[in-house]
Amino acid sequence: MASPPTIFSALRRHHVRERMRRLQMLPDAAHWLHEALAADLIERLAFLRHAPRRALIVGDYAVEVDGETVGVVERKRLSELASNVTDGSLLLRLGELATARRAAVVVEDRWADVFRLVHVQPSMVAEMLAAAQVRYPNVPIVFCETRPLAQEWAYRFLGAALAFADEEAVDLG
Repeated sequence: MASPPTIFSALRRHHVRERMRRLQMLPDAAHWLHEALAADLIERLAFLRHAPRRALIVGDYAVEVDGETVGVVERKRLSELASNVTDGSLLLRLGELATARRAAVVVEDRWADVFRLVHVQPSMVAEMLAAAQVRYPNVPIVFCETRPLAQEWAYRFLGAALAFADEEAVDLG
């Protein structure tokens, strides 16, 4: 199994821990915040890492094994998604995402809020999203109620993609 990627260098982790300790010393600081929490936070954000010399071709977050991208997540707000649906760029983006081994789009809002859109016809957006899902069934569009839930879902999706890639490597090896 490949070692988990890290988002920060050892020096950056040290600075984060030192800052957390300084914040704890403030008179009104929450005393439950300690080094273990900082370490957990750093590890939970590890999926955000990608090679600094290389930009992602598609998606907002990706995980890779041995230089090969095994999972990609594109994150969108509902207003951005509605705009992309109406101008046709969502289909282009889904086509690019479909080339990845595992890919998904996560929306930081609820599906019900599609029908509360003001500047575009809600039924048209819903129809076009349904058509996009039929055209690209291997790239799910997942609606999460809030941004933290969307981040959590992306974290879990990319973790599962990484684990499955490791399982595939063992099966093939």
